[in-house]
Amino acid sequence: MSGAINPYGTAMCMAASGIPISDSRSISRRRSSTKGASSTTFAASPRRLGRKGHTTSREHRIRGRGWQVVVPPSAAERKGVQPVVTATANRGQRAEVRVGEEVDFAAVAEVPPGAGSIVSVEWDFEGAGDFDAVQDLKDTKSKRVQVETKHVFSKPGTYFPALRVSSHDRGDAKTAYARIPNLARVRVVVGAQ
Repeated sequence: MSGAINPYGTAMCMAASGIPISDSRSISRRRSSTKGASSTTFAASPRRLGRKGHTTSREHRIRGRGWQVVVPPSAAERKGVQPVVTATANRGQRAEVRVGEEVDFAAVAEVPPGAGSIVSVEWDFEGAGDFDAVQDLKDTKSKRVQVETKHVFSKPGTYFPALRVSSHDRGDAKTAYARIPNLARVRVVVGAQ
């Protein structure tokens, strides 16, 4: 079925993007193609009420043969409630180092307008799901934070360090409730000495 749209997949993408499945009946779509790569944009309407009574709409582009959802890069463009997080290792999405060599990690996180502030930043360098390296934030009322840290790997292998950033609509860093998390990952390939 070349060029066909899978409505089940569309509904799944919409649900993952925060658009309730019940709104899927009101999907509009536009198709465009260039040099064999197709792109379909889905927009849910009518607009639904968002945080604090503001109306919101979501528009996501689905590209290519693999139907990858491409979302806007900034928190303001996404119009959601989740923080947007980007991370790098040695200034890229992938780093290659030797055992014992220091890796420089950096990240930027921002929350959409009206969605609170960043209250925690935690690293999981080994990729095991243990976010035990907590980054100290001087200001938990900030809408955008930049953090940097270093880590040394003691064993060769391929690691997927993750960064978990949480926001809170009132900026309360002391509560574990009502936090909204998001993740960013990078790849680090550690070779033998």
